[in-house]
Amino acid sequence: DAAAEEGSLERALERKVYAEFPVLRRCGSLRMSEEQTGAEMVRSQIREGKQEVIRRLRAIGAVCIEGNHDSMLRGEFPIPEKHEPVYQLRRTMAEIRPEELAFVKSWPEILSETFDGKRVTFVHGSPLNHLKGYTYADSDLAEYDDPAVDIVFMGHTHRPWIHKNAHTLMVNVGS
Repeated sequence: DAAAEEGSLERALERKVYAEFPVLRRCGSLRMSEEQTGAEMVRSQIREGKQEVIRRLRAIGAVCIEGNHDSMLRGEFPIPEKHEPVYQLRRTMAEIRPEELAFVKSWPEILSETFDGKRVTFVHGSPLNHLKGYTYADSDLAEYDDPAVDIVFMGHTHRPWIHKNAHTLMVNVGS
């Protein structure tokens, strides 16, 4: 049922927030009272913070890549109904300023740069499917070995891992 599903999602978010909270708190990026649960904090940050995060990223000239939530915000990817109470993307879509939306729409699906002679690629999902690709440590990673790319950074799975193919170092940062 939907309530049980939402409760499971809230517990998952709470575990993730608690795992990352000390780091986030030191960064000063969260406003959370000691009495709030992780899920309550996430909901309040979602309600109050999406546009503020976008404004801050834009203000510092952050280089971003498109993820699945960004694609949903842009109206290019469906929003799962069962997750909307947590994501609150429809509300954000209705309230976001045009300049913030334009900034989000400017994010590429894939970014390739060269650092100290190393060719590095950044994607949200996987090198083969930027938005919906899930790549885990036990996936067949041989298909991602590319002599033209030294390092690939990806996320999307919320499970970090590192793997070295013949030519390419694969780093899943998790988020």
